[in-house]
Amino acid sequence: MMITIKDFLNLVIQISTFPLPFAIRRLIFLAQGHSLSKKSYIAPFSFVLANKLVLEDGARISPLSIIKAQSIYLKQGSRFRYLSIGIAHTVKIGKNSQVDPFVLLNGSSLKGSEFIIGDHSRLMLFSYLDLFGSIHIGDHSHIGGRTMIFTHQAHMKSFFSGSNVTFGDVHIGNYVTVQWDCLLGCGITIGDFSHIGVKSFVSKNIAPNSTVVGSRIKVYKDTNNLHLDPLFQETRLPEFNKLLKSYLSYRNLPQDELLVVYQETDLSDSNTNVHTLILKEETLIINKKLVWLDQLEAFLDLCHINYKVVYQDD
Repeated sequence: MMITIKDFLNLVIQISTFPLPFAIRRLIFLAQGHSLSKKSYIAPFSFVLANKLVLEDGARISPLSIIKAQSIYLKQGSRFRYLSIGIAHTVKIGKNSQVDPFVLLNGSSLKGSEFIIGDHSRLMLFSYLDLFGSIHIGDHSHIGGRTMIFTHQAHMKSFFSGSNVTFGDVHIGNYVTVQWDCLLGCGITIGDFSHIGVKSFVSKNIAPNSTVVGSRIKVYKDTNNLHLDPLFQETRLPEFNKLLKSYLSYRNLPQDELLVVYQETDLSDSNTNVHTLILKEETLIINKKLVWLDQLEAFLDLCHINYKVVYQDD
């Protein structure tokens, strides 16, 4: 967090005026060009650094909280609770919405680093939001505690070592519930009226009215039908084999026990030690004895491949 001379002077002013009633401290903010309602409140021992600060009726910033942004806008009845930190270009909290204690909004003063939450929504305690990009949360949505939301998928140092670094804004719709301990990847959109179950990992867009459950997410549309896109075309198999073997080498996993075919094949003469992956248009069938199954699923996740796994008996 970069502190400018102007920020430093504002810190000195705010610290020196902590003992004063808020009515007097409010006049100081107004003299600096900010807009604070008479019914708003900034508690002592909180630090607010902004070029433009707007607090509507009933908006409150609790003690021991820090917000640093170019623009801060708390609408009527909104709350930024104690021991939370918000660093971004833009922080906007909607009507009667709340950021709970112990939340970290980790961004920068660069344009595009935005945290915007709609009306009647809540971001619960111990959550971490990566604001290298923007995160928009709609109206009447609730984000459970210890949730992590990212707008980039790798540390920038990885880029200089030859790895790809992907950035993408996150959009969470209206009437969305994200339960505790979830991880939301960069560049995703969660549609209106969706429900994300406890400890779910979401790495792709979620359609409206969906229920998402688990670390290997399964998307149930209308809570009944599992939607699957075609997995592979036959012409992609050589590319898939090359990519998969590269991944196995990276993980120090055996490559000589791998056989990939596009459709069911007579494998009666094959070596019994060979693990068989049968790729169909919508199904990946895997031998139960595949000891590195979890690594394969991680690989498919990295490739952003939609798939369903069916375990095949010997």
